Amino acid sequence: MIQSIMRVQAQTPIKTVQVKSEEGKQTAVCTLMVQELGGKWADSLAVQLYGDMAQKVYQPGELIVAALRFRARPVDAERIFQDVTADEIVRLNEFINPIINNNNEEETLF
Repeated sequence: MIQSIMRVQAQTPIKTVQVKSEEGKQTAVCTLMVQELGGKWADSLAVQLYGDMAQKVYQPGELIVAALRFRARPVDAERIFQDVTADEIVRLNEFINPIINNNNEEETLF
């Protein structure tokens, strides 16, 4: 697992899927595209969100701290897929925005 500060690029629409381990139970799922900080060529990841995390809407450009889990699984004899899922996401904007200046006007850091 890694924890990193990332910038949200996009979010797919929320879908409801069946939970394999529990018959009849459903959960929300979506994909969050994130990019590590470090400029235009920093690594980007497609992260799966499940349950309550998938229900939240993340805006492009929003800064988050994400705890990500990586799993590799074989598809066939020649290919292996890597799954990236989020264990926890904290919105940094909740802590750094808004900043109230002397005129009581809101300013943002980013």
